[in-house]
Amino acid sequence: MKLVSVGSGSDGATYSPSNKAIYIANNGANSVSVINLKNKDVALVEVGSQPYGLGFDSDNGEMYVANYGSNTVTMINCMSNKVIKTVAVGNEPIGIVVS
Repeated sequence: MKLVSVGSGSDGATYSPSNKAIYIANNGANSVSVINLKNKDVALVEVGSQPYGLGFDSDNGEMYVANYGSNTVTMINCMSNKVIKTVAVGNEPIGIVVS
């Protein structure tokens, strides 16, 4: 077993079957850690302040991140792990549900 390090204040986590990776919200680091399950490499994606909730959309292969501290939601392309865009939402979003 190989242990991997992620950002500080790790909070929420979810799985993306499109790229076989685990996404972890790093509340204390304003980022999302992406753990590639094939080789255990870890990539960091910068998002808004205090990310908590994560949700994967299987229809478009995107990860949504609720950024509690910046009142935004960040959309990440799971194949490239690049931020698509960040949009303003209501006060202190903490969770994401994708249907």
